[in-house]
Amino acid sequence: MLRYANESERQKIERVFVAWMNRILDGVYGPVPLDCRALFRAYRSSIRPDDVEGLAEQLGLLPATLDRMLVCYCDALGVFTFPMFNADGVIVGFRTRHPDGAKRAIKGSRQGLFIPTGLTWSGPLLICEGPTDTAAMIGVGFDAIGRPSCSGAVDYVVDVAVKMKAKFGQEVWVVADADGPGVAGAHALADALVGAGVLTRVFSPPRNKDAREWVRGGANYNVIRVIGESRDYWRLAMGDGYAAGEARTGRGRA
Repeated sequence: MLRYANESERQKIERVFVAWMNRILDGVYGPVPLDCRALFRAYRSSIRPDDVEGLAEQLGLLPATLDRMLVCYCDALGVFTFPMFNADGVIVGFRTRHPDGAKRAIKGSRQGLFIPTGLTWSGPLLICEGPTDTAAMIGVGFDAIGRPSCSGAVDYVVDVAVKMKAKFGQEVWVVADADGPGVAGAHALADALVGAGVLTRVFSPPRNKDAREWVRGGANYNVIRVIGESRDYWRLAMGDGYAAGEARTGRGRA
């Protein structure tokens, strides 16, 4: 953790650093990669326990799960941040959450995965949309990682799933947002996962718009597990009469 003489010194240094990085990314000094490790140290040192508790209360999540998502705070912008990782666990950018609930990214970020600490690599691995849906699923006891959007980071998800399958033999459950883009994105991801040899199931919350609202509405580990296990494995057409993206028996669509 970085050490500063006082709070105002830390805020000044971070504001100068972020402004300098933004000028670089705007092409003033020429393109260079975002220094995600330095930014993560600065952002992580800025978060306070009461910040985490306040955000958790606002979102209906457990503070401990947000901490596992490595929630941070950027004083220069006045926003919460969540690190995004590539498939090798390297930070490639930061999602921001603004006071009005808007979700953006730190300038220069690349889209990546939201990967919590403390994964057990046992049972199914759930793929969610965004850091707070991921936090909701790990909060009820699942292993889960998050995508940056309903269609983003497909290659990263597939890379993680293939490595996980080779080492631990896990299957993947894609938890789709209950809307058209969310379902379509989940189906496309399922096609890519099955094409890479990963056992995959797809489902959406039955009466809620997304995973976080599902948990806030009372869904627990057992409820979600029963619904997930009721879905057939997704499969691609391989000359066996099944349409691409169709579940094995026609059941199990998100």
